[in-house]
Amino acid sequence: DAIFLELFSGCGNLSKALRRLQLDSAEIEILNDNRFDLSRRPVQLCVLRYIREGRVWGVHCGTPCTIWSIARTVVSDNAKNRRKERQGRLFASFTREVCELCSRVGVPWSIENPKTSKIWRQPLRSLHTLPGVIEVFYDSCMCGSLYKKPTKLLTTFQCLAGLQVRCDGSHEHLLAQGSCKVEGRWVNHTTLAGAYTPQLCQTWAKLLRRVAPPGAASP
Repeated sequence: DAIFLELFSGCGNLSKALRRLQLDSAEIEILNDNRFDLSRRPVQLCVLRYIREGRVWGVHCGTPCTIWSIARTVVSDNAKNRRKERQGRLFASFTREVCELCSRVGVPWSIENPKTSKIWRQPLRSLHTLPGVIEVFYDSCMCGSLYKKPTKLLTTFQCLAGLQVRCDGSHEHLLAQGSCKVEGRWVNHTTLAGAYTPQLCQTWAKLLRRVAPPGAASP
C-alpha cells in the first residue's frame, strides 16, 4: 500500500478531503506535532526514504512563502529575520530535493505558492525543466475564498490542470493585509488567505482520485 504525503500541510484540508474519498494521506506539519518539523534533517530524511522505498504515490508541498513574497522588500537585520531567512531557504531547498527525487522514481508531485512568489525564480527555477512538469494557475476567490490570491501550482500531476480558473470579476475581495480576530485570537489576513478552502480541496481530491493507484485506498 502507498500513501499520499502533504508536506507543509498547514490546516491539512487537502489531506482531509483525500481521506473522505478513502485515500490515505499523511499531513507533515510542525503545527500538528514537533515530530513533523521539516526543518530537522532526520525528519526530511524519513520523508525521502518513504519516497525512495515506493511507499508514496504522490506528494504535495505547500512550501511556506513568507520570505519569497514580492511585498517583502526592506527587512531589518536582526536575529529573528535572519532565522526566518535561513528557514525559508532550507524549506525551499528541501522542496526541490523532494521533487527531484520524485521525478527520478516516478512519483507525481505538486508545489503551491502565490503566482508572484520569488520562489519560482530561485531556488525552484530548475524544477520547471523536469519531464512532465506543467504550470496551473487559479485565483482562490473562484474556489470559495474571500481573497483573490492568484496562485500557481507547479506539478507533474497532469490531472491538476482541472484546477485552472481565473477571477471572473463578479465579486469583491478582501485585502490580505493586516490582521483580524478569529475565535478570540488575532490572525494575519495572509495566513487566512493561504489556507486551502474546502471547495478547492474537494475538487483537488476528486482529480487525484482519478489517478490514484489501487493500493492508495484506505481500508
